[in-house]
Amino acid sequence: MRQDRMASLRVFAMAFDALVLVFTFGALAGIRQYFHAWWPYDLFPGETPILADFEATAHVPLLVLVLPIWLGALRSLGHYRAESLLRQRRLFSRTLRGVGFATLCFLSVLWALGIGGHFSRTMLVAFALTTLPVLVAGRLLFRALATRPHHTWNAPVHVLLVGRAAAAHPLLEAITRHPE
Repeated sequence: MRQDRMASLRVFAMAFDALVLVFTFGALAGIRQYFHAWWPYDLFPGETPILADFEATAHVPLLVLVLPIWLGALRSLGHYRAESLLRQRRLFSRTLRGVGFATLCFLSVLWALGIGGHFSRTMLVAFALTTLPVLVAGRLLFRALATRPHHTWNAPVHVLLVGRAAAAHPLLEAITRHPE
């Protein structure tokens, strides 16, 4: 595969994962907001409520931290290397390590900034658990879309052969036998 195509695949893979993460975060924030209305009971009985009222709009600024931390953790653990973009052999294990590392980094940043108490812990845990299957499914979808053989930017239109005409004869015969 050409080097410039691999570079564009890496960039588009990060952009695709960013869209997947934004969609997942927004969907989980909406689900968490309506969960308390549907399930009025707390998770554990006691004086301190675990499932308090939730505002999804208060969690939108967290995307400023979520996206760079998640994408940086995935990139640092080899999720966007050329071989991992095309092979699915170790896709789940690389994604699992990346999501685990991103979760630890994210919680560390929240603790270091002292803003962890202002956000829903159940929503953050649900986001960390949901990103693993969503990113794996997103990567499989991205690979299926990016490596389609009939895609126009992948099909060679003009071929320049350098050398003797006799050496090109077998290639020309193969082209005439298979015009597709």
